[in-house]
Amino acid sequence: IALEHGIPSHDTFGRVFAVLDTGEFLTAMHAWVDSFSGSLRGRGIAIDGKTLRGSFDRAAGKSALHTITAFACDLRICLRQMSVDEKSNEIPAVPALLKLLELSGATVTLDAMHCQVETARAIVAAEADYILIVKGNQDGLYEYLHERFLEYGERDYQVPGLRRHVTVERSHGRQERREYYFIAAPRDSAILKRW
Repeated sequence: IALEHGIPSHDTFGRVFAVLDTGEFLTAMHAWVDSFSGSLRGRGIAIDGKTLRGSFDRAAGKSALHTITAFACDLRICLRQMSVDEKSNEIPAVPALLKLLELSGATVTLDAMHCQVETARAIVAAEADYILIVKGNQDGLYEYLHERFLEYGERDYQVPGLRRHVTVERSHGRQERREYYFIAAPRDSAILKRW
């Protein structure tokens, strides 16, 4: 494509992409992303699902496109993206997506929908850490963690391995202070019995 007169038009890009072999293009794109991202050790990888607005086609009876994405936060790059049939199919898709990445030493974050034993095992098998959001969708695990936080509070958070992190941010004319407490998940099976 000649760039004598600036950036090619939308139509030119459309014609070029229309003749590309999508499988070959995807393989090349993944290789480029992998070489660009380098090691993910020490990096945060966010896994999240989205429904693309306006991607449905009522006339053809097609529902909206649902995707699951692995995003390297500090690199600001999408490492992998998979389409899934519907939002509920994200759960089994996440372990498959994780297998496509070299996650050793990374920290993977996921929302409450993905707080699943299989997902946690896939992350640990990849020699990575995880941060999972626990809500009421995991009653036993939520109750177990709630009990631990009450116990730690009674001990004034003086617990071996418990770390505290405070952030202060100014935004929109106000100051927000957030306080976080971190502790490694127990290695014993007590937590899995509640999960």
